[in-house]
Amino acid sequence: MNISSQIRKYRNQLEYSQEELAHKLYVSRQTISNWENGHSYPDIQTLLMLSVLFDVSLDTLVKGDIEIMKTEISGQNKNMNRWAWVMVLSYFGASVLVGPILNFMNIWWMILPGIIMAVATYAAHKVEQIKKIYNLDTYEKIVAFSEGRSTEKLRAGKSWKDIMSLVGVPAAFILIMLISSYVFSLI
Repeated sequence: MNISSQIRKYRNQLEYSQEELAHKLYVSRQTISNWENGHSYPDIQTLLMLSVLFDVSLDTLVKGDIEIMKTEISGQNKNMNRWAWVMVLSYFGASVLVGPILNFMNIWWMILPGIIMAVATYAAHKVEQIKKIYNLDTYEKIVAFSEGRSTEKLRAGKSWKDIMSLVGVPAAFILIMLISSYVFSLI
Protein backbone atom coordinates (compact mmCIF):
# COMPACT_ATOMS: atom_id res chain seq x y z
CA MET A 1 0.00 0.00 0.00
CA ASN A 2 1.17 3.51 -0.77
CA ILE A 3 -0.31 5.13 2.32
CA SER A 4 2.66 4.04 4.43
CA SER A 5 5.14 5.91 2.23
CA GLN A 6 2.77 8.88 1.93
CA ILE A 7 2.48 9.26 5.70
CA ARG A 8 6.24 8.99 6.14
CA LYS A 9 6.87 11.48 3.30
CA TYR A 10 4.47 14.15 4.57
CA ARG A 11 5.53 13.64 8.20
CA ASN A 12 9.17 14.20 7.22
CA GLN A 13 8.27 17.25 5.10
CA LEU A 14 6.66 18.85 8.13
CA GLU A 15 9.58 17.65 10.28
CA TYR A 16 7.34 15.85 12.74
CA SER A 17 8.60 12.93 14.74
CA GLN A 18 6.35 9.89 15.01
CA GLU A 19 5.65 10.96 18.58
CA GLU A 20 4.57 14.48 17.53
CA LEU A 21 2.31 13.17 14.77
CA ALA A 22 0.81 10.63 17.15
CA HIS A 23 0.05 13.41 19.65
CA LYS A 24 -1.69 15.51 16.98
CA LEU A 25 -3.82 12.56 15.83
CA TYR A 26 -4.57 11.24 19.34
CA VAL A 27 -3.00 7.86 18.64
CA SER A 28 0.11 6.10 19.95
CA ARG A 29 3.57 6.37 18.42
CA GLN A 30 3.38 2.62 17.79
CA THR A 31 0.26 3.17 15.67
CA ILE A 32 2.14 5.67 13.49
CA SER A 33 4.98 3.17 13.17
CA ASN A 34 2.54 0.42 12.17
CA TRP A 35 1.02 2.67 9.50
CA GLU A 36 4.42 3.64 8.11
CA ASN A 37 5.57 0.01 8.01
CA GLY A 38 2.34 -1.19 6.39
CA HIS A 39 1.29 -3.36 9.35
CA SER A 40 -2.05 -1.58 9.74
CA TYR A 41 -4.13 1.03 7.96
CA PRO A 42 -5.65 4.21 9.41
CA ASP A 43 -9.43 4.41 9.62
CA ILE A 44 -11.39 6.93 7.56
CA GLN A 45 -11.58 9.55 10.34
CA THR A 46 -7.83 9.42 10.86
CA LEU A 47 -7.22 9.67 7.11
CA LEU A 48 -9.34 12.81 7.05
CA MET A 49 -7.35 14.24 9.97
CA LEU A 50 -4.11 13.36 8.17
CA SER A 51 -5.24 15.07 4.97
CA VAL A 52 -6.09 18.25 6.91
CA LEU A 53 -2.86 18.12 8.91
CA PHE A 54 -0.70 17.52 5.83
CA ASP A 55 -2.79 20.00 3.78
CA VAL A 56 -3.38 17.52 0.95
CA SER A 57 -6.55 16.01 -0.47
CA LEU A 58 -7.64 12.58 0.65
CA ASP A 59 -7.21 11.40 -2.95
CA THR A 60 -3.57 12.51 -2.93
CA LEU A 61 -2.97 10.82 0.40
CA VAL A 62 -4.39 7.45 -0.62
CA LYS A 63 -3.57 7.58 -4.34
CA GLY A 64 -3.09 4.11 -5.74
CA ASP A 65 -4.48 2.48 -2.62
CA ILE A 66 -8.15 2.67 -3.64
CA GLU A 67 -7.76 0.24 -6.56
CA ILE A 68 -5.65 -2.09 -4.41
CA MET A 69 -8.35 -1.93 -1.72
CA LYS A 70 -11.13 -2.72 -4.21
CA THR A 71 -9.19 -5.75 -5.44
CA GLU A 72 -8.47 -6.85 -1.87
CA ILE A 73 -12.11 -6.45 -0.82
CA SER A 74 -13.33 -8.38 -3.85
CA GLY A 75 -10.85 -11.24 -3.40
CA GLN A 76 -11.30 -11.57 0.33
CA ASN A 77 -15.10 -11.30 0.12
CA LYS A 78 -15.05 -14.40 -2.11
CA ASN A 79 -12.88 -16.18 0.45
CA MET A 80 -15.15 -15.07 3.30
CA ASN A 81 -18.24 -16.21 1.39
CA ARG A 82 -16.75 -19.69 0.98
CA TRP A 83 -16.13 -19.97 4.72
CA ALA A 84 -19.57 -18.52 5.46
CA TRP A 85 -21.19 -21.23 3.33
CA VAL A 86 -19.16 -23.90 5.14
CA MET A 87 -20.40 -22.44 8.41
CA VAL A 88 -24.08 -22.26 7.37
CA LEU A 89 -24.13 -25.74 5.84
CA SER A 90 -22.37 -27.19 8.88
CA TYR A 91 -24.87 -25.60 11.26
CA PHE A 92 -27.74 -26.84 9.11
CA GLY A 93 -26.31 -30.36 8.82
CA ALA A 94 -25.66 -30.62 12.55
CA SER A 95 -29.14 -29.40 13.44
CA VAL A 96 -30.83 -31.81 11.01
CA LEU A 97 -28.80 -34.76 12.32
CA VAL A 98 -30.01 -34.28 15.89
CA GLY A 99 -33.52 -35.60 15.07
CA PRO A 100 -32.51 -38.98 13.62
CA ILE A 101 -29.82 -39.47 16.25
CA LEU A 102 -32.21 -38.85 19.16
CA ASN A 103 -34.92 -41.08 17.68
CA PHE A 104 -33.06 -43.96 16.03
CA MET A 105 -29.49 -44.20 17.25
CA ASN A 106 -27.41 -44.50 20.36
CA ILE A 107 -26.83 -41.22 22.18
CA TRP A 108 -23.10 -41.59 21.46
CA TRP A 109 -23.86 -40.61 17.87
CA MET A 110 -24.36 -37.05 19.22
CA ILE A 111 -20.61 -36.75 18.84
CA LEU A 112 -21.16 -36.38 15.07
CA PRO A 113 -23.18 -33.12 15.31
CA GLY A 114 -20.59 -31.92 17.82
CA ILE A 115 -17.82 -32.48 15.30
CA ILE A 116 -19.84 -30.74 12.60
CA MET A 117 -20.45 -27.82 14.98
CA ALA A 118 -16.70 -27.62 15.56
CA VAL A 119 -16.25 -27.26 11.79
CA ALA A 120 -18.89 -24.49 11.76
CA THR A 121 -17.15 -22.71 14.63
CA TYR A 122 -13.81 -22.97 12.84
CA ALA A 123 -15.39 -21.51 9.68
CA ALA A 124 -16.84 -18.60 11.70
CA HIS A 125 -13.40 -18.00 13.20
CA LYS A 126 -11.85 -17.96 9.70
CA VAL A 127 -14.36 -15.34 8.53
CA GLU A 128 -13.49 -13.07 11.46
CA GLN A 129 -9.79 -13.71 10.96
CA ILE A 130 -9.99 -12.67 7.29
CA LYS A 131 -11.81 -9.46 8.25
CA LYS A 132 -9.16 -8.62 10.83
CA ILE A 133 -6.05 -9.55 8.85
CA TYR A 134 -7.08 -7.73 5.70
CA ASN A 135 -8.67 -4.68 7.40
CA LEU A 136 -11.78 -5.24 5.28
CA ASP A 137 -14.01 -3.07 7.45
CA THR A 138 -11.63 -0.11 7.17
CA TYR A 139 -11.07 -0.66 3.44
CA GLU A 140 -14.81 -0.81 2.72
CA LYS A 141 -15.35 2.51 4.53
CA ILE A 142 -12.48 4.21 2.69
CA VAL A 143 -13.67 2.97 -0.71
CA ALA A 144 -17.25 4.03 0.09
CA PHE A 145 -16.05 7.48 1.13
CA SER A 146 -13.89 7.87 -1.99
CA GLU A 147 -16.89 6.97 -4.17
CA GLY A 148 -19.12 9.48 -2.39
CA ARG A 149 -21.24 6.84 -0.63
CA SER A 150 -22.24 7.22 3.00
CA THR A 151 -20.14 5.33 5.53
CA GLU A 152 -23.07 5.57 7.96
CA LYS A 153 -24.98 3.00 5.87
CA LEU A 154 -22.07 0.58 6.32
CA ARG A 155 -22.21 1.07 10.09
CA ALA A 156 -25.99 0.64 10.20
CA GLY A 157 -25.75 -2.52 8.10
CA LYS A 158 -23.07 -3.90 10.40
CA SER A 159 -25.20 -3.54 13.54
CA TRP A 160 -28.09 -5.36 11.82
CA LYS A 161 -25.74 -8.15 10.73
CA ASP A 162 -24.32 -8.41 14.25
CA ILE A 163 -27.80 -8.74 15.77
CA MET A 164 -28.80 -11.38 13.22
CA SER A 165 -25.64 -13.39 13.80
CA LEU A 166 -26.08 -13.30 17.58
CA VAL A 167 -29.82 -14.00 17.65
CA GLY A 168 -30.86 -15.29 14.24
CA VAL A 169 -28.33 -18.07 13.75
CA PRO A 170 -28.85 -19.75 17.14
CA ALA A 171 -32.64 -19.34 16.83
CA ALA A 172 -32.60 -20.93 13.36
CA PHE A 173 -30.35 -23.73 14.64
CA ILE A 174 -32.73 -24.50 17.52
CA LEU A 175 -35.80 -24.30 15.28
CA ILE A 176 -34.34 -26.68 12.68
CA MET A 177 -33.21 -29.04 15.45
CA LEU A 178 -36.70 -29.10 17.00
CA ILE A 179 -38.38 -29.63 13.62
CA SER A 180 -35.93 -32.42 12.81
CA SER A 181 -36.59 -34.11 16.16
CA TYR A 182 -40.35 -33.83 15.71
CA VAL A 183 -40.38 -35.09 12.10
CA PHE A 184 -38.17 -38.08 12.90
CA SER A 185 -40.24 -38.92 15.99
CA LEU A 186 -43.26 -39.36 13.69
CA ILE A 187 -41.47 -41.97 11.59
